[in-house]
Amino acid sequence: MFLVLARLAEPAKGVAGVAGVKRAVAAPAVGAALTAVGFGRTKTEWVPEKAHVGAFTVDSSAATSPAITGKGTDAICKGDTGGPLLNAAGELVGVNSRSWQGGCLGVPTTETRTGAVSSRIDDLGAWIQETILRSIVQRDLNDDGRSDVAMVYRHADTSIGFSSSLTNASGEFGEFTAGYKVPAGSWDWSSMKLVTGDFNGDRRPGTDEVTARLVAEGVDGARDIHTPTAVPRAAAGLPLAHSYASAPRPSLSRPRRSAARAPQGWFQRWR
Repeated sequence: MFLVLARLAEPAKGVAGVAGVKRAVAAPAVGAALTAVGFGRTKTEWVPEKAHVGAFTVDSSAATSPAITGKGTDAICKGDTGGPLLNAAGELVGVNSRSWQGGCLGVPTTETRTGAVSSRIDDLGAWIQETILRSIVQRDLNDDGRSDVAMVYRHADTSIGFSSSLTNASGEFGEFTAGYKVPAGSWDWSSMKLVTGDFNGDRRPGTDEVTARLVAEGVDGARDIHTPTAVPRAAAGLPLAHSYASAPRPSLSRPRRSAARAPQGWFQRWR
């Protein structure tokens, strides 16, 4: 049996009739009642263009695939392959695979078997999680599947600029493209830290842009977090949205180095 874990180009949010399904954590027992859902042909239609369901019973449950049989004349037909197989609690127990297709449109009337085989998914939790995490390309600024470089530069006037260098298919870095620039005297260079991660949970590090948050300390000692906006782009930090701010630090707090004396130059801090 084969299974493919695919990622939608965009999350399925706000679509009428679309809801998440919980994965079952145990194989269906022999004799258990299951429901198959699909968009395939029926007994009378080639392309029904709407979901339909069928009732099935578990005949046996092998290491990777339960065998099921349709109740009455219910069957899994062409076009239903890949559809979900649900238990009585509405949990996903399998993905429909092969079927005898008895009674389906276009199948000889002599074929009356409604048995089918599905792929178990109750024991694939670790594989699903591993595949999801492996599919995230770290520091991919433009969502092309290749890691890129983000750089920060402190100018002579103490303004701070963000730039990015994108990687091509040959693994070569392109020219640095200037992005967002923090006005002079706004942030303390010595207290900045660049932190990366998938903060909005879309598993697309390139489109949180840069999927990074800057923890910066202002001249008054207040700590701010700035998050790039979620719009596609090819330059780092365009623009930075203010996410969080702490209260200014008391004057008796630890001595702090003046931003004016902070070294000038490039640095890259991926955390």
